[in-house]
Amino acid sequence: MAQGVRQRNLFAAEDFKVVYDSFKQANFQAFDYDTIRGTLVDYIQQNYPENFNDWIQSSEFVAIIETLAFLAHSLAFRVDQ
Repeated sequence: MAQGVRQRNLFAAEDFKVVYDSFKQANFQAFDYDTIRGTLVDYIQQNYPENFNDWIQSSEFVAIIETLAFLAHSLAFRVDQ
């Protein structure tokens, strides 16, 4: 009995219901540069408002966010091909 429960827990990531529940809220059509950049900025503004509040275009951190958004957009495009 206990071994069956343990095996179900080990292979929980392969269970369709677990995978469906984890990706239910994902928006797979939001892989363009502007959406990714906006999502990153919103996440940082909501979770770390006291650590970073310098959102001018010449900021190094904004350049890193824009680079990450560009790389994510390029990877999503190549995966779709």
